[in-house]
Amino acid sequence: MNDEKRLRQHPAERFAAPEHLIDLHKAVEALRREPHKGTSGHRQKALYRHGPIECLVFLFEEGSVLTDHVVNGGPVAIQVLDGAISIKTPDARHEMRAGSLLLLATGVVHSVTVEQPSSMLLTVYLDDPNLSPAE
Repeated sequence: MNDEKRLRQHPAERFAAPEHLIDLHKAVEALRREPHKGTSGHRQKALYRHGPIECLVFLFEEGSVLTDHVVNGGPVAIQVLDGAISIKTPDARHEMRAGSLLLLATGVVHSVTVEQPSSMLLTVYLDDPNLSPAE
């Protein structure tokens, strides 16, 4: 991607520091204020990426759905920051509210349904650090 058309600072610059203190509420608000539209009812931003570890914040609109998928890596930690999110796996449906944390082992297929505006933090250990969790 041409740096002139980037929506945000290049990750190599954004993640270069050896320490990162992140205010998750401010990160969600900054994502909410971005001028471009989200995709399929949500937007996301990588907050940190180093080696196989990636932390992303997601902002969901009411009625958003992410159909069955598997993250390219694992394990996965999903933490609801605000709102309510439903995660369906082959074994259960997890109704999550702010402060809830769900841990999924590598390879667990799951879908996400959001009934109200919500945000979450996704932390994943990538099998291939050159891929994003959604690839």
